[in-house]
Amino acid sequence: MPEPRYETRDASTRGVWLFIAGLAMVVGLVCAGVFLLQRWLSSHPSSPVQASHSTGPSLTPPGPALQSAPREDLIAYRQRQQALLESTGWNDPAKTSLHIPISHAMDLIAQRGINGGKAATPLEMQQQKATTPRTP
Repeated sequence: MPEPRYETRDASTRGVWLFIAGLAMVVGLVCAGVFLLQRWLSSHPSSPVQASHSTGPSLTPPGPALQSAPREDLIAYRQRQQALLESTGWNDPAKTSLHIPISHAMDLIAQRGINGGKAATPLEMQQQKATTPRTP
């Protein structure tokens, strides 16, 4: 008769019980040590902390920069962004880039399309990409 291809013995109950007993003893010792340490620390008054011996100014970091009115700040930010979307103006001091109201931009795209009325085919896009010089 061939031998089975799995474990035929059970786990040793004696080993399991010894492990549980050892674990219980370790937990008990740790609890007793913490209890005794807490008792000892509570019976001895703590000594005042000595100041540093450095003679230089204390290096205290600056406090956090918190918003005093976050809701109002968000409302003002959204109003500024909305005003930018609805206005016309220059994007840079050199006056090389202009922004227009978003509604006007959407109308222009609807009339002309993304490429000014002429949609490029995938082949044309690939050829344009191949002829465009690469910048390192």
